[in-house]
Amino acid sequence: MNKATYKFIKDNCLWSFDGLSRYAKAVVDKKKPPISLPPESQEVKAVWIEFTPADVKAGRERTYYHIVHDGKTYGLTSFHILTKDTPNWFWATFHHRETPANPDETPSTYPVPERARNTVWANYRLGGTQSDFVTSTGQPTKLSDYYIEYDFTNSSCMTCHASAKGHPEPPRGADGKLLRDAKERIVAAGQGPVQTLDVGAPKADAFLKSGEPYFVQTDFLWSIPFRAREEQKPPPARCKF
Repeated sequence: MNKATYKFIKDNCLWSFDGLSRYAKAVVDKKKPPISLPPESQEVKAVWIEFTPADVKAGRERTYYHIVHDGKTYGLTSFHILTKDTPNWFWATFHHRETPANPDETPSTYPVPERARNTVWANYRLGGTQSDFVTSTGQPTKLSDYYIEYDFTNSSCMTCHASAKGHPEPPRGADGKLLRDAKERIVAAGQGPVQTLDVGAPKADAFLKSGEPYFVQTDFLWSIPFRAREEQKPPPARCKF
Protein backbone atom coordinates (compact mmCIF):
# COMPACT_ATOMS: atom_id res chain seq x y z
CA MET A 1 0.00 0.00 0.00
CA ASN A 2 1.14 3.54 -0.56
CA LYS A 3 1.71 6.15 2.14
CA ALA A 4 -1.81 7.61 1.93
CA THR A 5 -3.35 4.18 2.56
CA TYR A 6 -0.92 3.39 5.38
CA LYS A 7 -1.47 6.77 7.02
CA PHE A 8 -5.26 6.42 6.97
CA ILE A 9 -5.03 3.01 8.65
CA LYS A 10 -2.60 4.36 11.24
CA ASP A 11 -4.52 7.58 11.94
CA ASN A 12 -7.81 5.70 12.37
CA CYS A 13 -6.31 2.90 14.47
CA LEU A 14 -7.35 0.14 12.07
CA TRP A 15 -4.18 -1.94 12.46
CA SER A 16 -5.62 -4.16 15.23
CA PHE A 17 -8.72 -6.29 15.68
CA ASP A 18 -9.76 -4.16 18.64
CA GLY A 19 -9.18 -0.94 16.72
CA LEU A 20 -11.26 -2.17 13.79
CA SER A 21 -14.02 -3.29 16.14
CA ARG A 22 -13.98 0.03 18.02
CA TYR A 23 -14.28 1.90 14.73
CA ALA A 24 -17.06 -0.41 13.51
CA LYS A 25 -18.98 0.14 16.73
CA ALA A 26 -18.57 3.90 16.37
CA VAL A 27 -19.97 3.67 12.82
CA VAL A 28 -22.94 1.56 13.96
CA ASP A 29 -23.53 4.05 16.81
CA LYS A 30 -23.33 6.92 14.28
CA LYS A 31 -20.33 8.46 16.05
CA LYS A 32 -17.95 7.96 13.12
CA PRO A 33 -18.44 8.01 9.33
CA PRO A 34 -18.07 4.79 7.31
CA ILE A 35 -14.49 3.83 6.52
CA SER A 36 -13.48 5.71 3.37
CA LEU A 37 -9.86 6.04 2.29
CA PRO A 38 -8.61 9.26 0.63
CA PRO A 39 -8.65 9.54 -3.19
CA GLU A 40 -4.86 9.24 -3.44
CA SER A 41 -4.88 5.76 -1.85
CA GLN A 42 -3.35 2.86 -3.75
CA GLU A 43 -2.64 -0.82 -3.17
CA VAL A 44 -0.60 -3.23 -5.27
CA LYS A 45 -0.46 -7.03 -5.11
CA ALA A 46 2.34 -8.84 -6.89
CA VAL A 47 3.64 -12.31 -7.67
CA TRP A 48 7.33 -12.99 -8.23
CA ILE A 49 9.08 -16.05 -9.66
CA GLU A 50 12.58 -17.23 -8.79
CA PHE A 51 14.86 -17.74 -11.77
CA THR A 52 17.13 -20.77 -11.82
CA PRO A 53 20.86 -20.33 -12.48
CA ALA A 54 20.18 -21.68 -15.98
CA ASP A 55 17.50 -19.01 -16.49
CA VAL A 56 19.91 -16.29 -15.44
CA LYS A 57 22.67 -17.68 -17.65
CA ALA A 58 20.27 -17.57 -20.60
CA GLY A 59 19.26 -13.99 -19.72
CA ARG A 60 15.60 -14.82 -19.17
CA GLU A 61 15.28 -12.23 -16.40
CA ARG A 62 16.07 -9.40 -18.82
CA THR A 63 12.49 -9.26 -20.10
CA TYR A 64 11.15 -9.01 -16.53
CA TYR A 65 11.24 -6.28 -13.97
CA HIS A 66 13.60 -8.12 -11.65
CA ILE A 67 15.63 -7.88 -8.47
CA VAL A 68 18.51 -9.77 -6.90
CA HIS A 69 18.09 -10.64 -3.23
CA ASP A 70 20.43 -12.82 -1.16
CA GLY A 71 22.09 -14.00 -4.34
CA LYS A 72 18.82 -15.11 -5.95
CA THR A 73 17.11 -13.45 -8.91
CA TYR A 74 13.37 -12.84 -8.91
CA GLY A 75 11.11 -11.56 -11.69
CA LEU A 76 7.76 -9.81 -11.42
CA THR A 77 5.29 -12.05 -13.24
CA SER A 78 1.86 -10.62 -12.30
CA PHE A 79 0.63 -7.52 -10.51
CA HIS A 80 -2.77 -6.17 -9.55
CA ILE A 81 -3.37 -2.45 -8.95
CA LEU A 82 -6.14 -0.76 -6.94
CA THR A 83 -6.46 3.03 -6.91
CA LYS A 84 -9.09 5.19 -5.19
CA ASP A 85 -9.57 7.41 -8.26
CA THR A 86 -13.27 6.48 -8.12
CA PRO A 87 -15.43 5.84 -5.02
CA ASN A 88 -15.43 2.07 -5.58
CA TRP A 89 -11.78 2.09 -6.66
CA PHE A 90 -10.29 1.40 -10.08
CA TRP A 91 -8.95 -2.11 -10.64
CA ALA A 92 -6.40 -3.35 -13.17
CA THR A 93 -4.30 -6.47 -13.54
CA PHE A 94 -1.20 -7.19 -15.63
CA HIS A 95 0.80 -10.31 -16.51
CA HIS A 96 4.17 -10.93 -18.10
CA ARG A 97 3.83 -12.18 -21.69
CA GLU A 98 5.29 -15.57 -20.67
CA THR A 99 2.56 -16.13 -18.07
CA PRO A 100 0.26 -19.02 -19.09
CA ALA A 101 -3.04 -17.84 -20.55
CA ASN A 102 -6.12 -17.62 -18.37
CA PRO A 103 -9.04 -19.09 -20.39
CA ASP A 104 -11.56 -16.94 -18.51
CA GLU A 105 -9.76 -13.69 -19.22
CA THR A 106 -10.55 -11.44 -22.16
CA PRO A 107 -7.22 -10.46 -23.76
CA SER A 108 -6.62 -6.75 -24.06
CA THR A 109 -6.61 -5.29 -27.56
CA TYR A 110 -4.90 -2.08 -26.47
CA PRO A 111 -1.42 -1.53 -27.91
CA VAL A 112 1.61 -1.09 -25.68
CA PRO A 113 1.67 2.55 -24.52
CA GLU A 114 4.28 4.67 -26.25
CA ARG A 115 6.12 5.47 -23.03
CA ALA A 116 6.46 1.74 -22.23
CA ARG A 117 7.98 0.78 -25.56
CA ASN A 118 11.64 -0.21 -25.52
CA THR A 119 11.40 -0.73 -21.75
CA VAL A 120 10.94 -3.88 -19.71
CA TRP A 121 7.26 -2.90 -19.23
CA ALA A 122 6.54 -3.60 -22.90
CA ASN A 123 6.63 -7.29 -21.94
CA TYR A 124 3.59 -6.98 -19.67
CA ARG A 125 0.02 -7.40 -20.88
CA LEU A 126 -3.13 -5.83 -19.47
CA GLY A 127 -5.34 -8.63 -18.17
CA GLY A 128 -8.36 -6.39 -17.63
CA THR A 129 -9.85 -3.47 -15.72
CA GLN A 130 -12.94 -2.92 -13.59
CA SER A 131 -14.66 0.22 -12.31
CA ASP A 132 -18.23 -0.90 -11.59
CA PHE A 133 -20.12 -3.97 -10.37
CA VAL A 134 -22.32 -4.10 -13.46
CA THR A 135 -22.42 -2.82 -17.03
CA SER A 136 -24.82 -0.08 -18.18
CA THR A 137 -27.31 -2.84 -19.04
CA GLY A 138 -27.07 -4.52 -15.65
CA GLN A 139 -24.78 -7.40 -16.58
CA PRO A 140 -22.25 -8.32 -13.86
CA THR A 141 -18.70 -7.29 -14.70
CA LYS A 142 -15.83 -9.69 -14.13
CA LEU A 143 -12.16 -9.29 -13.36
CA SER A 144 -9.90 -11.69 -11.54
CA ASP A 145 -6.23 -12.43 -11.30
CA TYR A 146 -5.75 -16.16 -11.60
CA TYR A 147 -2.14 -15.92 -10.43
CA ILE A 148 -2.58 -13.66 -7.42
CA GLU A 149 -5.97 -14.42 -5.91
CA TYR A 150 -5.62 -18.05 -4.88
CA ASP A 151 -6.44 -19.46 -8.33
CA PHE A 152 -9.85 -17.79 -8.42
CA THR A 153 -11.03 -16.92 -11.91
CA ASN A 154 -14.20 -15.93 -13.72
CA SER A 155 -15.04 -13.75 -10.72
CA SER A 156 -15.27 -10.10 -9.69
CA CYS A 157 -12.55 -8.28 -7.78
CA MET A 158 -15.03 -5.61 -6.74
CA THR A 159 -17.70 -8.00 -5.49
CA CYS A 160 -15.22 -9.98 -3.43
CA HIS A 161 -13.52 -6.90 -1.97
CA ALA A 162 -16.87 -5.26 -1.18
CA SER A 163 -17.37 -7.97 1.44
CA ALA A 164 -14.21 -6.97 3.33
CA LYS A 165 -15.52 -5.78 6.68
CA GLY A 166 -15.21 -5.52 10.41
CA HIS A 167 -17.78 -5.56 13.19
CA PRO A 168 -18.20 -4.20 16.74
CA GLU A 169 -17.11 -7.41 18.49
CA PRO A 170 -13.57 -8.79 18.01
CA PRO A 171 -13.84 -12.41 16.79
CA ARG A 172 -13.07 -14.86 19.59
CA GLY A 173 -13.07 -18.63 19.85
CA ALA A 174 -14.76 -20.82 22.45
CA ASP A 175 -11.69 -20.42 24.66
CA GLY A 176 -12.03 -16.65 24.55
CA LYS A 177 -8.87 -16.14 22.52
CA LEU A 178 -8.88 -13.65 19.69
CA LEU A 179 -9.33 -15.20 16.26
CA ARG A 180 -8.41 -13.87 12.85
CA ASP A 181 -11.22 -12.77 10.57
CA ALA A 182 -11.01 -14.73 7.31
CA LYS A 183 -12.32 -13.99 3.86
CA GLU A 184 -14.84 -16.60 2.73
CA ARG A 185 -13.27 -18.65 -0.03
CA ILE A 186 -14.91 -21.31 -2.16
CA VAL A 187 -12.10 -23.83 -2.01
CA ALA A 188 -13.01 -27.51 -1.69
CA ALA A 189 -10.65 -30.47 -1.74
CA GLY A 190 -10.66 -32.22 -5.09
CA GLN A 191 -12.55 -29.43 -6.80
CA GLY A 192 -9.54 -28.36 -8.88
CA PRO A 193 -7.61 -25.09 -8.93
CA VAL A 194 -10.13 -22.92 -10.76
CA GLN A 195 -12.77 -21.49 -8.45
CA THR A 196 -15.60 -18.98 -8.84
CA LEU A 197 -16.63 -16.15 -6.54
CA ASP A 198 -19.84 -14.15 -6.64
CA VAL A 199 -20.14 -11.40 -9.24
CA GLY A 200 -22.36 -8.34 -9.51
CA ALA A 201 -23.50 -5.91 -6.83
CA PRO A 202 -22.97 -6.89 -3.16
CA LYS A 203 -25.95 -8.10 -1.13
CA ALA A 204 -27.27 -5.49 1.29
CA ASP A 205 -28.20 -8.04 3.96
CA ALA A 206 -24.57 -9.18 4.15
CA PHE A 207 -23.93 -6.09 6.30
CA LEU A 208 -26.86 -6.58 8.66
CA LYS A 209 -27.38 -8.56 11.84
CA SER A 210 -30.96 -9.20 12.94
CA GLY A 211 -32.01 -6.68 10.32
CA GLU A 212 -29.84 -3.86 11.74
CA PRO A 213 -26.53 -2.41 10.45
CA TYR A 214 -23.66 -4.33 12.00
CA PHE A 215 -20.85 -5.24 9.58
CA VAL A 216 -18.83 -2.23 8.44
CA GLN A 217 -17.04 -2.23 5.09
CA THR A 218 -13.30 -1.61 5.16
CA ASP A 219 -13.57 0.29 1.87
CA PHE A 220 -12.72 -2.71 -0.31
CA LEU A 221 -9.45 -3.45 1.49
CA TRP A 222 -9.04 -7.03 2.66
CA SER A 223 -5.60 -6.02 3.90
CA ILE A 224 -7.22 -4.31 6.91
CA PRO A 225 -8.91 -7.38 8.50
CA PHE A 226 -6.27 -9.75 7.06
CA ARG A 227 -3.31 -7.90 8.56
CA ALA A 228 -4.94 -6.92 11.84
CA ARG A 229 -3.21 -8.12 15.00
CA GLU A 230 -4.07 -8.29 18.67
CA GLU A 231 -3.08 -5.16 20.59
CA GLN A 232 0.01 -5.74 22.73
CA LYS A 233 -0.32 -2.50 24.71
CA PRO A 234 -2.98 0.12 25.34
CA PRO A 235 -3.74 2.10 22.18
CA PRO A 236 -3.21 5.87 21.82
CA ALA A 237 -5.97 8.11 23.14
CA ARG A 238 -7.10 8.90 19.57
CA CYS A 239 -8.00 5.22 19.15
CA LYS A 240 -10.69 5.32 21.83
CA PHE A 241 -13.82 6.45 20.08
